[in-house]
Amino acid sequence: MAEPNDTGRYFLAAWPDETVRAGLAAWAETLRVGSSARRIPASRLHMTLVFLGALDAPRLEAVRAVAADTAWPGAVLKLDRIGYWKRSRIVWAGSRDGAIALTTFAETLRDRLRRLGFRIEERPFLPHVTLYRNAGRRPRWQQRVIEWRIDALCLVQSIRSSEGARYQVLERWCASGAVE
Repeated sequence: MAEPNDTGRYFLAAWPDETVRAGLAAWAETLRVGSSARRIPASRLHMTLVFLGALDAPRLEAVRAVAADTAWPGAVLKLDRIGYWKRSRIVWAGSRDGAIALTTFAETLRDRLRRLGFRIEERPFLPHVTLYRNAGRRPRWQQRVIEWRIDALCLVQSIRSSEGARYQVLERWCASGAVE
């Protein structure tokens, strides 16, 4: 288990393997989103299930306990659509089928953390992977399907620096219940 430092923010996420990340990066390259758009580097592509913000050591341990104690079912997600949020200017990849098991799991995590006093976003969870920030327009795209077998929940720390954010996976809980 990697140890956190005190310079970042934390989140629980599904972390894609190299094949899924490469597929998402290749798909992102085909999108026309405007010259001001910032593409998310392949190494940082992920799906946030719960954003936690800055945490002290006791709160971080509470998150670890909830994650370890919440049955992770695993899921297969078919990323088959591109979305655009005009207000935040974000282009994302998601699933047409709604990913019911993944959504239920994310909402369970959120509810359990709220009961412990964590301030968790109230918007319903929408499974998506951010591909671009600051996109000037809704992209035109070609239909693709990327199958992602999500077999672990990850505790991730986002560490900000002058070069931008760097993500460090601190802990993984596998669908089988094993911790890596």
